[in-house]
Amino acid sequence: METSQSCNALAAAADDDDYPRWVMFVDNDRHRCESQANPCPSSTDAKTVAQARTSNGLPVRASFRLAAPPAVSQLTLNLDDGLPDRLVIYHHVVAAHGDSVLLSMSVRNMQQQYRNHTTDHFVYRSGDGTDRLPSLSLLPPCYLDERRNHGRMMNRRRTGILRRGDGEFVVATDLKMNITGREDGGGVKRAEAEFQQLMSSDLEWKTKRLPVQRHDANKGEISFGRWESDRVIPVADRFFYWVDLCRGIIFSDVSEESTELRFVPLPVEPMRDPRDKDLTRNLCATDGGAAVKFVEVSPRCCCGDLGVTTCAASRQAFTITTWTLRSTLGGDMGWEKDGVVDSSEIWALDAYRCLPRLRMEYPVVSIDDTNVVVCFLPSPYSRNRDIRVSGDKTWVVMINMRTKSLIVSAPIISGEQHYRGEVFLPSLVSSYFNTSPGSRNDTPPASERRCRKDIGVPPAAESVIEVPLAIDYLASPDQEILAALQEIPGLTRDEMLRAFGVIACDDRRRYRTLVALPMDMRKDYCCILVDMGTNKQMH
Repeated sequence: METSQSCNALAAAADDDDYPRWVMFVDNDRHRCESQANPCPSSTDAKTVAQARTSNGLPVRASFRLAAPPAVSQLTLNLDDGLPDRLVIYHHVVAAHGDSVLLSMSVRNMQQQYRNHTTDHFVYRSGDGTDRLPSLSLLPPCYLDERRNHGRMMNRRRTGILRRGDGEFVVATDLKMNITGREDGGGVKRAEAEFQQLMSSDLEWKTKRLPVQRHDANKGEISFGRWESDRVIPVADRFFYWVDLCRGIIFSDVSEESTELRFVPLPVEPMRDPRDKDLTRNLCATDGGAAVKFVEVSPRCCCGDLGVTTCAASRQAFTITTWTLRSTLGGDMGWEKDGVVDSSEIWALDAYRCLPRLRMEYPVVSIDDTNVVVCFLPSPYSRNRDIRVSGDKTWVVMINMRTKSLIVSAPIISGEQHYRGEVFLPSLVSSYFNTSPGSRNDTPPASERRCRKDIGVPPAAESVIEVPLAIDYLASPDQEILAALQEIPGLTRDEMLRAFGVIACDDRRRYRTLVALPMDMRKDYCCILVDMGTNKQMH
Protein backbone atom coordinates (compact mmCIF):
# COMPACT_ATOMS: atom_id res chain seq x y z
CA MET A 1 0.00 0.00 0.00
CA GLU A 2 1.54 3.27 -1.11
CA THR A 3 0.91 6.26 1.15
CA SER A 4 1.80 9.92 0.76
CA GLN A 5 1.02 12.95 2.91
CA SER A 6 0.18 16.47 1.85
CA CYS A 7 2.93 19.04 2.03
CA ASN A 8 3.27 21.38 5.02
CA ALA A 9 2.75 24.47 2.90
CA LEU A 10 -0.64 23.30 1.72
CA ALA A 11 -1.68 22.20 5.19
CA ALA A 12 -0.75 25.58 6.62
CA ALA A 13 -2.67 27.44 3.93
CA ALA A 14 -5.98 27.03 5.75
CA ASP A 15 -6.15 28.51 9.24
CA ASP A 16 -9.88 28.08 9.69
CA ASP A 17 -10.54 25.62 12.52
CA ASP A 18 -14.32 25.84 12.34
CA TYR A 19 -15.23 22.61 10.58
CA PRO A 20 -18.71 21.05 10.92
CA ARG A 21 -19.22 18.10 13.26
CA TRP A 22 -20.41 15.97 10.33
CA VAL A 23 -20.90 16.20 6.58
CA MET A 24 -22.82 14.46 3.78
CA PHE A 25 -21.56 13.16 0.45
CA VAL A 26 -23.49 11.94 -2.59
CA ASP A 27 -22.44 9.46 -5.24
CA ASN A 28 -22.70 11.63 -8.35
CA ASP A 29 -19.27 13.25 -8.56
CA ARG A 30 -17.59 13.55 -11.98
CA HIS A 31 -14.54 15.62 -12.76
CA ARG A 32 -12.61 16.26 -15.99
CA CYS A 33 -8.90 16.86 -15.51
CA GLU A 34 -7.52 20.02 -17.05
CA SER A 35 -4.79 19.84 -19.65
CA GLN A 36 -2.48 21.64 -17.22
CA ALA A 37 -1.72 20.71 -13.62
CA ASN A 38 -4.42 21.71 -11.17
CA PRO A 39 -2.88 21.04 -7.76
CA CYS A 40 -5.46 22.65 -5.49
CA PRO A 41 -8.82 23.76 -6.89
CA SER A 42 -10.16 26.96 -5.37
CA SER A 43 -13.43 25.26 -4.47
CA THR A 44 -11.67 22.88 -2.06
CA ASP A 45 -9.85 23.35 1.24
CA ALA A 46 -6.05 23.20 1.11
CA LYS A 47 -6.01 21.82 4.65
CA THR A 48 -7.71 18.65 3.37
CA VAL A 49 -5.25 17.91 0.54
CA ALA A 50 -3.47 14.55 0.50
CA GLN A 51 -1.30 12.90 -2.16
CA ALA A 52 -0.53 9.40 -3.42
CA ARG A 53 0.22 7.53 -6.64
CA THR A 54 -2.14 5.46 -8.76
CA SER A 55 -1.50 1.83 -9.68
CA ASN A 56 0.11 3.18 -12.87
CA GLY A 57 2.48 5.40 -10.89
CA LEU A 58 0.74 8.70 -11.66
CA PRO A 59 0.67 11.32 -8.87
CA VAL A 60 -2.88 11.95 -7.63
CA ARG A 61 -4.14 14.62 -5.26
CA ALA A 62 -7.36 14.40 -3.20
CA SER A 63 -9.13 17.26 -1.45
CA PHE A 64 -12.56 18.10 -0.08
CA ARG A 65 -14.95 20.99 0.14
CA LEU A 66 -16.57 20.37 3.52
CA ALA A 67 -19.89 22.03 4.31
CA ALA A 68 -22.28 21.66 7.22
CA PRO A 69 -25.54 19.83 6.40
CA PRO A 70 -27.96 20.26 4.80
CA ALA A 71 -25.35 21.42 2.26
CA VAL A 72 -23.60 18.62 0.38
CA SER A 73 -19.81 18.24 0.65
CA GLN A 74 -17.73 17.43 -2.41
CA LEU A 75 -14.60 15.47 -3.29
CA THR A 76 -12.01 16.44 -5.89
CA LEU A 77 -9.39 14.05 -7.30
CA ASN A 78 -6.80 15.37 -9.74
CA LEU A 79 -3.75 14.02 -11.47
CA ASP A 80 -0.94 16.51 -10.98
CA ASP A 81 0.31 16.13 -14.55
CA GLY A 82 -3.13 16.56 -16.08
CA LEU A 83 -4.68 14.47 -18.85
CA PRO A 84 -5.45 14.89 -22.56
CA ASP A 85 -8.94 16.16 -23.29
CA ARG A 86 -10.23 12.76 -24.38
CA LEU A 87 -9.60 11.30 -20.91
CA VAL A 88 -11.87 11.87 -17.93
CA ILE A 89 -11.55 11.11 -14.23
CA TYR A 90 -14.61 9.66 -12.53
CA HIS A 91 -14.36 9.69 -8.76
CA HIS A 92 -16.74 8.63 -6.01
CA VAL A 93 -16.95 8.59 -2.25
CA VAL A 94 -17.61 4.89 -1.66
CA ALA A 95 -17.77 4.64 2.15
CA ALA A 96 -16.77 6.50 5.30
CA HIS A 97 -16.16 5.84 8.97
CA GLY A 98 -14.51 7.98 11.63
CA ASP A 99 -11.58 9.91 10.18
CA SER A 100 -11.40 7.76 7.03
CA VAL A 101 -13.08 7.84 3.62
CA LEU A 102 -12.90 5.13 0.96
CA LEU A 103 -12.55 6.65 -2.53
CA SER A 104 -12.86 5.24 -6.03
CA MET A 105 -11.11 6.72 -9.06
CA SER A 106 -11.40 5.70 -12.72
CA VAL A 107 -9.48 7.18 -15.63
CA ARG A 108 -11.45 6.57 -18.80
CA ASN A 109 -11.26 7.32 -22.46
CA MET A 110 -14.48 9.09 -23.48
CA GLN A 111 -14.41 7.30 -26.83
CA GLN A 112 -13.88 3.89 -25.17
CA GLN A 113 -15.56 4.26 -21.77
CA TYR A 114 -15.79 0.55 -21.05
CA ARG A 115 -12.38 -0.45 -22.31
CA ASN A 116 -8.79 0.45 -21.54
CA HIS A 117 -9.51 2.15 -18.24
CA THR A 118 -8.16 1.59 -14.75
CA THR A 119 -9.97 1.84 -11.45
CA ASP A 120 -8.11 2.44 -8.20
CA HIS A 121 -9.37 2.61 -4.64
CA PHE A 122 -7.83 4.76 -1.94
CA VAL A 123 -8.32 5.24 1.78
CA TYR A 124 -8.22 8.90 2.74
CA ARG A 125 -7.46 9.68 6.39
CA SER A 126 -7.95 13.19 7.73
CA GLY A 127 -5.36 15.08 9.71
CA ASP A 128 -5.75 15.82 13.40
CA GLY A 129 -5.42 19.59 13.00
CA THR A 130 -1.94 19.65 14.57
CA ASP A 131 0.87 17.21 13.81
CA ARG A 132 -0.67 14.53 11.59
CA LEU A 133 -1.43 15.61 8.05
CA PRO A 134 -4.07 14.02 5.80
CA SER A 135 -2.92 10.88 4.01
CA LEU A 136 -4.04 8.95 0.93
CA SER A 137 -3.35 5.20 0.67
CA LEU A 138 -3.72 3.03 -2.43
CA LEU A 139 -5.44 -0.31 -1.82
CA PRO A 140 -4.52 -3.53 -3.62
CA PRO A 141 -7.09 -4.63 -6.22
CA CYS A 142 -9.92 -6.92 -5.17
CA TYR A 143 -10.61 -9.78 -7.59
CA LEU A 144 -13.88 -11.57 -8.21
CA ASP A 145 -12.24 -14.98 -8.68
CA GLU A 146 -9.11 -16.80 -7.62
CA ARG A 147 -7.63 -16.53 -11.12
CA ARG A 148 -7.33 -12.76 -10.57
CA ASN A 149 -8.74 -12.01 -14.00
CA HIS A 150 -11.69 -9.84 -13.05
CA GLY A 151 -11.28 -6.92 -10.69
CA ARG A 152 -14.15 -5.97 -8.39
CA MET A 153 -15.60 -2.47 -8.77
CA MET A 154 -16.35 -1.31 -5.26
CA ASN A 155 -19.38 0.94 -4.93
CA ARG A 156 -21.16 2.43 -1.98
CA ARG A 157 -24.00 -0.08 -2.07
CA ARG A 158 -21.73 -3.07 -1.62
CA THR A 159 -18.65 -1.81 0.20
CA GLY A 160 -17.94 -0.54 3.70
CA ILE A 161 -14.96 0.67 5.68
CA LEU A 162 -14.52 0.29 9.43
CA ARG A 163 -11.92 2.27 11.38
CA ARG A 164 -10.47 0.28 14.29
CA GLY A 165 -8.06 1.82 16.75
CA ASP A 166 -5.19 4.08 15.77
CA GLY A 167 -4.43 3.62 12.09
CA GLU A 168 -6.17 0.26 11.58
CA PHE A 169 -9.05 -0.20 9.18
CA VAL A 170 -11.09 -3.02 7.61
CA VAL A 171 -12.79 -2.97 4.19
CA ALA A 172 -15.61 -5.43 3.39
CA THR A 173 -17.44 -6.13 0.12
CA ASP A 174 -20.94 -7.30 -0.73
CA LEU A 175 -22.55 -10.47 0.63
CA LYS A 176 -23.37 -13.38 -1.63
CA MET A 177 -26.09 -15.60 -0.16
CA ASN A 178 -26.10 -19.38 -0.59
CA ILE A 179 -29.22 -21.25 0.55
CA THR A 180 -28.76 -24.97 1.19
CA GLY A 181 -31.27 -27.68 2.11
CA ARG A 182 -34.22 -29.20 0.25
CA GLU A 183 -37.44 -27.22 0.30
CA ASP A 184 -39.60 -30.30 -0.39
CA GLY A 185 -37.71 -32.82 1.69
CA GLY A 186 -38.69 -31.58 5.13
CA GLY A 187 -35.17 -30.44 5.94
CA VAL A 188 -34.37 -27.02 7.39
CA LYS A 189 -32.91 -24.60 4.92
CA ARG A 190 -29.54 -23.17 5.91
CA ALA A 191 -28.10 -19.86 4.80
CA GLU A 192 -24.43 -19.16 4.24
CA ALA A 193 -22.96 -15.80 3.26
CA GLU A 194 -19.74 -15.13 1.41
CA PHE A 195 -17.86 -11.82 1.36
CA GLN A 196 -14.34 -10.50 0.91
CA GLN A 197 -12.48 -8.58 3.58
CA LEU A 198 -9.22 -6.63 3.70
CA MET A 199 -7.44 -5.61 6.91
CA SER A 200 -4.81 -2.90 6.99
CA SER A 201 -2.52 -5.14 9.06
CA ASP A 202 -1.75 -7.44 6.12
CA LEU A 203 -3.38 -5.67 3.11
CA GLU A 204 -4.59 -8.95 1.67
CA TRP A 205 -8.09 -9.66 0.41
CA LYS A 206 -9.53 -12.80 2.01
CA THR A 207 -12.78 -14.61 1.27
CA LYS A 208 -14.93 -15.50 4.27
CA ARG A 209 -17.87 -17.93 4.28
CA LEU A 210 -20.03 -17.98 7.41
CA PRO A 211 -23.47 -19.35 8.33
CA VAL A 212 -26.27 -16.87 9.02
CA GLN A 213 -28.37 -17.25 12.18
CA ARG A 214 -31.49 -15.32 13.14
CA HIS A 215 -30.95 -12.92 16.06
CA ASP A 216 -34.40 -11.61 16.97
CA ALA A 217 -37.16 -12.94 19.20
CA ASN A 218 -38.66 -15.00 16.34
CA LYS A 219 -36.29 -17.93 16.10
CA GLY A 220 -37.00 -19.74 12.88
CA GLU A 221 -36.07 -20.11 9.25
CA ILE A 222 -34.79 -17.08 7.44
CA SER A 223 -36.54 -16.15 4.20
CA PHE A 224 -34.02 -14.12 2.21
CA GLY A 225 -35.65 -14.28 -1.20
CA ARG A 226 -33.17 -12.55 -3.47
CA TRP A 227 -30.87 -10.78 -1.03
CA GLU A 228 -29.45 -7.52 -2.38
CA SER A 229 -27.21 -5.34 -0.23
CA ASP A 230 -28.20 -1.69 -0.34
CA ARG A 231 -25.77 -0.45 2.33
CA VAL A 232 -22.71 -1.66 4.23
CA ILE A 233 -22.67 0.35 7.46
CA PRO A 234 -19.94 0.45 10.14
CA VAL A 235 -21.16 0.56 13.74
CA ALA A 236 -18.92 1.59 16.66
CA ASP A 237 -15.48 0.16 15.86
CA ARG A 238 -16.60 -3.48 15.79
CA PHE A 239 -19.50 -4.22 13.46
CA PHE A 240 -20.32 -4.34 9.77
CA TYR A 241 -24.04 -4.17 8.91
CA TRP A 242 -25.11 -5.38 5.47
CA VAL A 243 -28.56 -3.94 4.80
CA ASP A 244 -31.24 -5.08 2.39
CA LEU A 245 -33.90 -2.36 2.61
CA CYS A 246 -36.55 -4.87 1.58
CA ARG A 247 -35.65 -7.63 4.04
CA GLY A 248 -33.34 -6.88 6.95
CA ILE A 249 -29.84 -6.70 8.37
CA ILE A 250 -26.95 -9.14 8.50
CA PHE A 251 -24.12 -8.12 10.80
CA SER A 252 -20.67 -9.32 11.74
CA ASP A 253 -18.38 -8.58 14.68
CA VAL A 254 -14.91 -8.00 13.23
CA SER A 255 -13.28 -7.44 16.63
CA GLU A 256 -13.13 -11.20 17.06
CA GLU A 257 -12.90 -14.20 14.80
CA SER A 258 -16.62 -14.65 14.21
CA THR A 259 -17.97 -18.10 13.48
CA GLU A 260 -21.35 -16.87 12.20
CA LEU A 261 -23.29 -13.89 10.90
CA ARG A 262 -26.53 -12.72 12.51
CA PHE A 263 -29.77 -11.64 10.87
CA VAL A 264 -32.44 -9.21 12.13
CA PRO A 265 -35.54 -8.39 10.02
CA LEU A 266 -36.67 -4.81 9.46
CA PRO A 267 -39.57 -3.40 11.53
CA VAL A 268 -41.69 -2.91 8.39
CA GLU A 269 -43.22 -5.14 5.75
CA PRO A 270 -41.27 -5.93 2.55
CA MET A 271 -41.86 -3.43 -0.24
CA ARG A 272 -44.03 -4.34 -3.21
CA ASP A 273 -41.88 -2.28 -5.56
CA PRO A 274 -38.21 -2.49 -4.48
CA ARG A 275 -37.28 0.19 -7.02
CA ASP A 276 -38.52 2.83 -4.58
CA LYS A 277 -36.61 1.61 -1.53
CA ASP A 278 -33.85 4.24 -1.78
CA LEU A 279 -36.47 6.97 -2.06
CA THR A 280 -38.31 5.99 1.11
CA ARG A 281 -36.05 3.93 3.40
CA ASN A 282 -32.65 4.03 5.00
CA LEU A 283 -30.70 2.41 7.80
CA CYS A 284 -28.09 4.65 9.40
CA ALA A 285 -25.48 4.72 12.13
CA THR A 286 -26.08 7.63 14.50
CA ASP A 287 -24.92 8.94 17.88
CA GLY A 288 -21.41 9.23 16.51
CA GLY A 289 -21.74 5.87 14.77
CA ALA A 290 -22.54 3.90 17.94
CA ALA A 291 -26.31 3.40 17.49
CA VAL A 292 -28.46 2.14 14.61
CA LYS A 293 -31.69 3.68 13.33
CA PHE A 294 -34.12 2.78 10.57
CA VAL A 295 -36.09 5.60 8.92
CA GLU A 296 -38.99 5.40 6.48
CA VAL A 297 -41.00 8.04 4.61
CA SER A 298 -44.44 6.49 4.06
CA PRO A 299 -47.24 7.95 1.92
CA ARG A 300 -50.57 8.21 3.70
CA CYS A 301 -54.19 8.94 2.84
CA CYS A 302 -56.31 11.70 4.35
CA CYS A 303 -58.09 9.06 6.44
CA GLY A 304 -54.80 8.29 8.21
CA ASP A 305 -54.13 4.91 6.56
CA LEU A 306 -50.65 4.35 5.16
CA GLY A 307 -50.27 3.77 1.44
CA VAL A 308 -50.34 5.63 -1.84
CA THR A 309 -53.59 7.44 -2.50
CA THR A 310 -55.14 9.26 -5.42
CA CYS A 311 -57.07 11.60 -3.13
CA ALA A 312 -56.28 15.18 -4.16
CA ALA A 313 -56.22 16.31 -0.53
CA SER A 314 -53.42 13.93 0.43
CA ARG A 315 -51.65 12.88 -2.75
CA GLN A 316 -48.35 14.23 -1.39
CA ALA A 317 -49.04 13.54 2.30
CA PHE A 318 -46.52 11.40 4.16
CA THR A 319 -45.32 10.25 7.56
CA ILE A 320 -41.66 10.03 8.67
CA THR A 321 -41.06 7.25 11.20
CA THR A 322 -37.85 6.19 12.96
CA TRP A 323 -36.96 3.04 14.89
CA THR A 324 -33.88 2.31 17.03
CA LEU A 325 -32.33 -1.15 17.16
CA ARG A 326 -31.98 -2.29 20.77
CA SER A 327 -30.88 -5.40 22.60
CA THR A 328 -33.23 -7.24 24.95
CA LEU A 329 -32.60 -8.86 28.32
CA GLY A 330 -32.55 -12.22 26.58
CA GLY A 331 -29.78 -11.14 24.22
CA ASP A 332 -32.04 -10.83 21.18
CA MET A 333 -32.51 -7.73 19.06
CA GLY A 334 -35.69 -5.68 18.56
CA TRP A 335 -36.87 -2.39 17.13
CA GLU A 336 -38.22 0.46 19.25
CA LYS A 337 -40.32 3.04 17.42
CA ASP A 338 -39.18 6.39 18.81
CA GLY A 339 -40.23 9.06 16.32
CA VAL A 340 -43.26 9.89 14.17
CA VAL A 341 -43.78 13.17 12.30
CA ASP A 342 -46.64 13.77 9.90
CA SER A 343 -46.45 16.00 6.84
CA SER A 344 -49.31 18.12 8.17
CA GLU A 345 -47.15 19.03 11.18
CA ILE A 346 -44.24 20.02 8.95
CA TRP A 347 -46.33 21.96 6.44
CA ALA A 348 -47.96 23.98 9.24
CA LEU A 349 -44.60 25.37 10.40
CA ASP A 350 -43.78 29.01 9.61
CA ALA A 351 -40.29 27.94 8.54
CA TYR A 352 -41.85 25.74 5.83
CA ARG A 353 -44.22 28.26 4.28
CA CYS A 354 -41.99 28.98 1.24
CA LEU A 355 -41.22 25.33 0.47
CA PRO A 356 -43.27 23.07 -1.83
CA ARG A 357 -45.70 20.63 -0.25
CA LEU A 358 -44.28 17.50 -1.80
CA ARG A 359 -43.39 14.11 -0.41
CA MET A 360 -39.83 14.00 0.88
CA GLU A 361 -37.27 11.51 -0.43
CA TYR A 362 -33.90 9.90 0.38
CA PRO A 363 -34.10 10.15 4.20
CA VAL A 364 -30.96 9.83 6.32
CA VAL A 365 -30.48 10.09 10.07
CA SER A 366 -27.78 12.49 11.26
CA ILE A 367 -24.67 10.60 12.31
CA ASP A 368 -24.19 13.13 15.12
CA ASP A 369 -27.75 13.68 16.47
CA THR A 370 -30.16 10.76 16.86
CA ASN A 371 -33.20 13.07 16.60
CA VAL A 372 -32.32 14.73 13.28
CA VAL A 373 -33.43 13.39 9.88
CA VAL A 374 -32.27 14.92 6.59
CA CYS A 375 -34.44 14.56 3.47
CA PHE A 376 -34.33 15.58 -0.16
CA LEU A 377 -37.30 17.72 -1.20
CA PRO A 378 -37.74 17.50 -4.98
CA SER A 379 -39.05 20.24 -7.22
CA PRO A 380 -42.22 19.52 -9.22
CA TYR A 381 -40.03 18.96 -12.28
CA SER A 382 -37.27 16.82 -10.76
CA ARG A 383 -39.39 13.64 -10.88
CA ASN A 384 -39.44 13.89 -14.66
CA ARG A 385 -35.83 13.50 -15.80
CA ASP A 386 -36.72 14.83 -19.25
CA ILE A 387 -37.75 18.24 -17.92
CA ARG A 388 -35.09 20.83 -17.18
CA VAL A 389 -36.09 24.26 -15.97
CA SER A 390 -33.51 27.04 -15.66
CA GLY A 391 -33.15 28.11 -12.03
CA ASP A 392 -35.41 25.31 -10.86
CA LYS A 393 -34.80 24.67 -7.16
CA THR A 394 -34.74 21.49 -5.18
CA TRP A 395 -34.16 21.46 -1.45
CA VAL A 396 -32.44 19.54 1.32
CA VAL A 397 -34.17 19.89 4.69
CA MET A 398 -33.29 18.91 8.27
CA ILE A 399 -36.09 17.89 10.64
CA ASN A 400 -35.93 17.37 14.40
CA MET A 401 -38.11 14.32 15.10
CA ARG A 402 -38.34 15.00 18.82
CA THR A 403 -39.45 18.64 18.67
CA LYS A 404 -41.20 18.18 15.28
CA SER A 405 -39.53 21.28 13.91
CA LEU A 406 -37.72 22.28 10.72
CA ILE A 407 -34.12 23.04 11.67
CA VAL A 408 -32.85 24.40 8.37
CA SER A 409 -33.33 24.04 4.63
CA ALA A 410 -30.91 24.64 1.78
CA PRO A 411 -31.78 25.10 -1.91
CA ILE A 412 -29.95 23.32 -4.69
CA ILE A 413 -30.36 25.09 -8.02
CA SER A 414 -30.44 22.94 -11.14
CA GLY A 415 -27.30 23.42 -13.19
CA GLU A 416 -25.08 24.48 -10.30
CA GLN A 417 -24.45 21.18 -8.51
CA HIS A 418 -26.24 18.81 -10.93
CA TYR A 419 -27.92 17.11 -7.98
CA ARG A 420 -30.87 14.99 -9.07
CA GLY A 421 -31.55 13.26 -5.79
CA GLU A 422 -29.17 10.65 -4.45
CA VAL A 423 -28.62 8.64 -1.29
CA PHE A 424 -26.79 10.73 1.27
CA LEU A 425 -23.63 9.29 2.84
CA PRO A 426 -22.98 10.84 6.29
CA SER A 427 -19.43 11.13 7.60
CA LEU A 428 -17.59 12.44 10.68
CA VAL A 429 -14.35 13.07 8.76
CA SER A 430 -14.74 16.85 9.05
CA SER A 431 -14.80 16.79 12.86
CA TYR A 432 -11.24 15.42 13.03
CA PHE A 433 -9.81 18.60 11.53
CA ASN A 434 -10.91 20.60 14.60
CA THR A 435 -8.65 20.96 17.60
CA SER A 436 -9.10 24.40 19.19
CA PRO A 437 -11.57 24.87 22.08
CA GLY A 438 -13.39 27.60 20.15
CA SER A 439 -14.32 25.39 17.24
CA ARG A 440 -17.66 23.72 16.69
CA ASN A 441 -16.05 20.43 17.62
CA ASP A 442 -14.50 21.34 20.97
CA THR A 443 -15.56 17.91 22.30
CA PRO A 444 -14.67 14.60 20.64
CA PRO A 445 -17.18 12.88 18.36
CA ALA A 446 -19.74 10.69 20.08
CA SER A 447 -18.00 7.54 18.89
CA GLU A 448 -14.83 8.65 20.69
CA ARG A 449 -16.67 9.61 23.89
CA ARG A 450 -18.47 6.26 24.15
CA CYS A 451 -16.86 3.43 26.07
CA ARG A 452 -15.55 0.91 23.57
CA LYS A 453 -15.85 -2.36 25.43
CA ASP A 454 -18.41 -4.89 26.55
CA ILE A 455 -21.36 -5.69 24.35
CA GLY A 456 -21.27 -8.72 22.10
CA VAL A 457 -24.35 -7.46 20.26
CA PRO A 458 -24.64 -4.17 18.34
CA PRO A 459 -24.14 -1.23 20.77
CA ALA A 460 -27.51 0.37 20.14
CA ALA A 461 -28.50 1.06 23.72
CA GLU A 462 -26.50 1.79 26.85
CA SER A 463 -29.32 0.46 29.06
CA VAL A 464 -30.62 -2.87 27.84
CA ILE A 465 -34.41 -3.13 27.88
CA GLU A 466 -36.93 -5.72 26.79
CA VAL A 467 -38.69 -4.45 23.68
CA PRO A 468 -40.82 -6.29 21.11
CA LEU A 469 -40.62 -5.38 17.47
CA ALA A 470 -41.94 -2.00 16.36
CA ILE A 471 -43.42 -0.66 19.61
CA ASP A 472 -45.54 2.43 18.94
CA TYR A 473 -44.78 4.85 21.77
CA LEU A 474 -45.97 7.99 20.01
CA ALA A 475 -49.46 8.96 18.98
CA SER A 476 -49.91 9.89 15.32
CA PRO A 477 -51.52 13.24 14.40
CA ASP A 478 -54.74 11.44 13.44
CA GLN A 479 -54.87 9.77 16.84
CA GLU A 480 -54.55 13.21 18.46
CA ILE A 481 -57.50 14.47 16.39
CA LEU A 482 -59.60 11.45 17.33
CA ALA A 483 -58.75 11.85 21.02
CA ALA A 484 -59.77 15.54 20.93
CA LEU A 485 -63.11 14.68 19.29
CA GLN A 486 -63.84 11.91 21.79
CA GLU A 487 -63.52 14.43 24.63
CA ILE A 488 -66.38 16.59 23.27
CA PRO A 489 -69.59 15.88 25.19
CA GLY A 490 -72.74 15.26 23.15
CA LEU A 491 -70.96 14.66 19.83
CA THR A 492 -72.65 11.76 18.03
CA ARG A 493 -70.74 9.00 16.26
CA ASP A 494 -71.79 10.30 12.82
CA GLU A 495 -70.78 13.87 13.66
CA MET A 496 -67.46 12.63 15.01
CA LEU A 497 -66.66 10.69 11.83
CA ARG A 498 -67.55 13.57 9.54
CA ALA A 499 -65.63 16.13 11.60
CA PHE A 500 -62.63 13.80 11.69
CA GLY A 501 -62.65 13.52 7.88
CA VAL A 502 -62.71 17.31 7.48
CA ILE A 503 -60.01 18.05 10.07
CA ALA A 504 -57.66 15.23 8.96
CA CYS A 505 -57.60 16.60 5.38
CA ASP A 506 -56.42 19.98 6.65
CA ASP A 507 -52.87 20.98 7.58
CA ARG A 508 -53.76 20.96 11.33
CA ARG A 509 -54.97 24.57 11.39
CA ARG A 510 -58.52 23.41 12.08
CA TYR A 511 -57.24 21.02 14.72
CA ARG A 512 -55.35 23.83 16.47
CA THR A 513 -58.49 25.96 16.32
CA LEU A 514 -60.56 23.13 17.79
CA VAL A 515 -58.32 22.55 20.82
CA ALA A 516 -58.00 26.32 21.40
CA LEU A 517 -61.77 26.70 21.86
CA PRO A 518 -63.47 26.16 25.23
CA MET A 519 -64.99 22.69 25.58
CA ASP A 520 -68.57 23.99 25.43
CA MET A 521 -67.92 25.56 21.99
CA ARG A 522 -66.17 22.62 20.33
CA LYS A 523 -69.34 20.72 19.37
CA ASP A 524 -70.75 23.77 17.55
CA TYR A 525 -67.44 24.23 15.74
CA CYS A 526 -67.49 20.57 14.62
CA CYS A 527 -71.04 20.96 13.31
CA ILE A 528 -69.92 24.01 11.30
CA LEU A 529 -67.07 21.98 9.81
CA VAL A 530 -69.44 19.14 8.92
CA ASP A 531 -71.82 21.57 7.17
CA MET A 532 -68.90 23.11 5.26
CA GLY A 533 -67.78 19.67 4.09
CA THR A 534 -71.32 18.71 3.01
CA ASN A 535 -71.79 21.94 1.03
CA LYS A 536 -68.43 21.47 -0.67
CA GLN A 537 -69.37 17.95 -1.81
CA MET A 538 -72.70 19.21 -3.23
CA HIS A 539 -70.89 21.75 -5.37
